[in-house]
Amino acid sequence: MSYAGKALSGAGLYFVIAIVVVYLCFCLWIGARSDKKTETVKEYFIANKSIGMFFLFFTCWGSFCGAGNFIGFAGSAAQNGIDAYWAYLGDAVLGYVVFSWLIAPHLAKFDYFTMPQYIAHRLCGNDTYVRRIGGLAAALCNIAISGIQMRGLAYLLNSFCGLNYYLSLFVAAGVLIVYTAMGGMSAVVQTDAIQGILQVIGTVLMICFGVGLMHCDIGWLTSSLREVDASLVTPFGHLSVRACISAFLTGFFGDLCNPIMWNRAFIAKDSKTASKCFKIATILGIVSTGIIMTFGLVAKVYNPEVADQATYWLVLNKMPYFMVPLMTLCFMGAIMSTADTHLNAGVANVVCDVIDPEEKMSVEKTLKLSKAACYICGGIGLLGAAVFPSILTLSFFGLTVAGATVFPIFVIGNLKRDKNDKEFRSNLSIHAVRIGMTVGAAVAVLFDLVPSLSAIAGGGILPGLVCTTVVTLICNQIFKPEYPIGGTETVANYEDHMVE
Repeated sequence: MSYAGKALSGAGLYFVIAIVVVYLCFCLWIGARSDKKTETVKEYFIANKSIGMFFLFFTCWGSFCGAGNFIGFAGSAAQNGIDAYWAYLGDAVLGYVVFSWLIAPHLAKFDYFTMPQYIAHRLCGNDTYVRRIGGLAAALCNIAISGIQMRGLAYLLNSFCGLNYYLSLFVAAGVLIVYTAMGGMSAVVQTDAIQGILQVIGTVLMICFGVGLMHCDIGWLTSSLREVDASLVTPFGHLSVRACISAFLTGFFGDLCNPIMWNRAFIAKDSKTASKCFKIATILGIVSTGIIMTFGLVAKVYNPEVADQATYWLVLNKMPYFMVPLMTLCFMGAIMSTADTHLNAGVANVVCDVIDPEEKMSVEKTLKLSKAACYICGGIGLLGAAVFPSILTLSFFGLTVAGATVFPIFVIGNLKRDKNDKEFRSNLSIHAVRIGMTVGAAVAVLFDLVPSLSAIAGGGILPGLVCTTVVTLICNQIFKPEYPIGGTETVANYEDHMVE
């Protein structure tokens, strides 16, 4: 377990503890307050598709940039040097841009609850198996990313307050799970507005002090890193070519199928609002993540032993002491905004996609089950946070499974679907999709978790993508499409979810 340095003591410690306690209590109060107002499933998962510019921007900004961006990427840079930027270029740059400019405005036309619901309903004839396998992939991604936020908050409590790491992890997970379970999307969006503002403040402060630490000189940073470890500034010095390419592809395809980005598009009140908010949040996310990632390299110069907690080490050891309480609050805002978002979306995957894809349960039963599922999903995220070696590895495992399983079907399904008919007609066989997604998901998991297989391809994203695509296309030649274009059959009770 990497440690960010000497914990706070004296009055500073008590002040930070007070901030943490008050903030966590505030989150619980918001959850309890929202719990009394939630009456429908649509409100619980997409806030009745009523989110305007102000709240949508901050929930996008807060959801996209959490522990993975501000702590995970910086920690990866400290550990792997410039090789870490491959993941950043695929994830925070190319993936964000493509999704925000091309995909988000399209998705905002619909009022689906989840990504698998869109895939199954709009592209695969409302097939429940497709929705379930997509729901499992998306849930795994959401739960993994909520787990890395728990880990990020546990790092904070451990590093700043000296609290035992595993006790910190349980405290962080407990508050996050309870307030997300109580309030659903309404609680998430309300807290995201406040947390997003805190995030902006923290980002500005980190950039101001971080630039000073590196003397505004990239040349100084490069030469200093070379003195610490020349491989940090050598291409493929810490990671193999295959691992770097895999990290790039995982970030890119994982972002395009990041369930939370789809969810934020679905909650937007219209496409115009989604387009503006996503683009602004994307630009800020690219710039802030890139700069703070570089500060991971700066931390490595000052402390060659620093690793996954590079960002926290800089705050504790290089920023003025009086700024630490404010940065504590800012970090908590960034972490909690991403954590509650992904946990809420993961619950939607489990309940709406895996358990009840036919959408037959009553509102009361769905809401009750959703709150119970929140505790279960949160517990799984907690387990992942305790087991995986770093924040970024856990995050990218989730993105690998979702990207490899869902993205090929999104592309193939849209190409083969009759776009001029509101009723479902397609030249894509649903049986082919079932087989392709199942094989692709299994291959992605195996190549990501089994060391001998991971060494072959650098990770699970490329093997998973190839298998899902190839198997689906081959099986599409074997099985006859159920609802061919030009045919007369339509899916029973097929409803159009377009709202514009």
